[in-house]
Amino acid sequence: MKRESTVSPRIPLRLSSIGGSVPTTSVEVAVSVVTEPNSTPVIPFLDRDAYPTLTELCSHLSTHPLFGTKEGEIIRALGVTHLTALEYGELYLLLEPLLESFRIKIDFQDTTLILRRPTATNESGAIGWHSLTSFIDSWMDMPPALKRVLHLSKGQPDVTLPPLAPGVEGLRVKCPDACLGCVDEYIPTLVLETGYSQTPESLHGTAKQWLWRMVAGNGVESVEEHAVQCVILFKINQKLASAWLPAFKDALGKSQNYQWDQLLAPPVSTFLSLAARHSAVLTVEIWRNEIDLATGGLKREPSVRNRSTCTVPICISTHTITALQLFETWIWEYLANVRDGQSNTSFEPLQNQPPVPRSAISSIAAHEKNYFTLYLDDLLSPKDIPFGKRGTIWVNVPVKIWVWGYLRAVGVGYKGWTEKQSAGQLEAMWAQWENANKENMDVVHLLHTRAVLAEVDIDEQGLKRRKAQNED
Repeated sequence: MKRESTVSPRIPLRLSSIGGSVPTTSVEVAVSVVTEPNSTPVIPFLDRDAYPTLTELCSHLSTHPLFGTKEGEIIRALGVTHLTALEYGELYLLLEPLLESFRIKIDFQDTTLILRRPTATNESGAIGWHSLTSFIDSWMDMPPALKRVLHLSKGQPDVTLPPLAPGVEGLRVKCPDACLGCVDEYIPTLVLETGYSQTPESLHGTAKQWLWRMVAGNGVESVEEHAVQCVILFKINQKLASAWLPAFKDALGKSQNYQWDQLLAPPVSTFLSLAARHSAVLTVEIWRNEIDLATGGLKREPSVRNRSTCTVPICISTHTITALQLFETWIWEYLANVRDGQSNTSFEPLQNQPPVPRSAISSIAAHEKNYFTLYLDDLLSPKDIPFGKRGTIWVNVPVKIWVWGYLRAVGVGYKGWTEKQSAGQLEAMWAQWENANKENMDVVHLLHTRAVLAEVDIDEQGLKRRKAQNED
């Protein structure tokens, strides 16, 4: 199935910026460089007006380092300014083969297009996502008929979001790292975004862009609308993969029988500084729109780019793991399962614990819990849930779904322990790859290998990872 974008003719809505990252004035040269607030790296921008035709712009883009094949020369993000909505649609179709081949994420708003090429580490949240969807399918208590309404693996569609002001046809298009939602709706209900090089502020801005929508009436009417209900943010500290995990591995290599007995491993203080030990390495955040407890409707944002009609996205719960916690406890539980040949994909809910409230910021005590709560309301459109059942069906999800998923994604514990066991599965994987089936690889063949599961995210129909919004 080809990757598609559903673009309808719209009048572009001029904003001052996209997440604060877009220049507000035209430029006289083809390339400008803009820095996102408090984030790295800088994003280079091309000016549409510098190219006589879209075909010439497309030709230039096709040779750009964004689509490069040499790792040291690849640029991970690129912007194009002064595109109308119609030009965006035309350029999208011209670039479609490259967008698919290089797994480019789309972010279009007003007249600015941002293209992002994620790294394998950036997409490592896909393993956690795969485990989460299996977890939901197994443990979320819902009628079987509703499961047929729910599409657990929507891939990475380029989602056209509704405008943020009444009477204005502003085009907004975003692409998630993963999502799920109703079968007959192109806008997902639950979205995953994984942050690696972004700052927390930038990642929070992404969550808000998914959740922002207009508030109708007193807010009660808006609650009934189909829209993104919840965003899961998974933030990875860059230093974890580049410095701290290698330091952990090197320290263990100097020890004897560490894989069998944690007590024989060197203390964390011998390979990480005090500052590093207390640094957050993995963070999971749950975001939703805030509810007005007085009316039961959605709260209004006092000012979202001077729009008083928008919702108020808030972080409901935050779950942070420090380097000290990871290397003293979490990683050893994970390694024990690896050593015993377990897949690290089976998790059980913590239903003996109280749920984290859905619409109110949780207390400090809840932050300390190693779980977050997903509600049926996060998965389905409001029309599919009887009013009396809303907010009553939930499941507590262990945070280790994401922690273990990340550790598996970067191969922690596999080299030297299960390499021989993985060899046959790796051979089968490559045999399937060579057998003209590169797009629809079976996920089962990758479960116990050291490959990054982010390379595949397919549902039971075997469709390739990035799918169109309208799958009919």
